[in-house]
Amino acid sequence: MSTHPILASAAETDAFSADCPTREILDRLGSKWVSLIIVALADRPHYFGELLRRIEGVSKKMLVQSLRILESYGIIDREPKKVGAVVKVCYRLTEQGKSLVEPLFAVYAWAQQNTDTMLSSQEVYNRTVSRRATHP
Repeated sequence: MSTHPILASAAETDAFSADCPTREILDRLGSKWVSLIIVALADRPHYFGELLRRIEGVSKKMLVQSLRILESYGIIDREPKKVGAVVKVCYRLTEQGKSLVEPLFAVYAWAQQNTDTMLSSQEVYNRTVSRRATHP
C-alpha cells in the first residue's frame, strides 16, 4: 500500500489489488474521450451534436459509448428536449461530475505545461532505443 496520504486514506479500497473496483473507474475516467466530454461540459450543458463538433476526432459511436459510461456512473445527466419536431438530448454534469472538474483541469494544465518537454524526452528515448536495436 502506498504511503501517500490520499491513497492511504482509502483503506477500504486498494487500486493496486487486482479485484479492486476502483480500477474500473480509473480505466473509464482515464479515457481521452471521457475526459474531453467532462471538460466540455464544465463550461455549460451541450447537445449531442455540439459535443460531436467540439471534440474533434471522436466518432458518433465513441461519443455515444462515452456518454453512456458517464451517465451510468452518475457523472452526467441527459435531458431530452423537444426542439420543433425533433427531440434533442442535452447533457450536463451532475454534482458528482462537477467535483471532477477541478482535478481534471489540474491534469490538463500540467499536460499543457509539460507537453514540449515530454515530446522532447520521447524523441530522445526513441533515438536511444533505435540505436540499441542497431548496436546490441
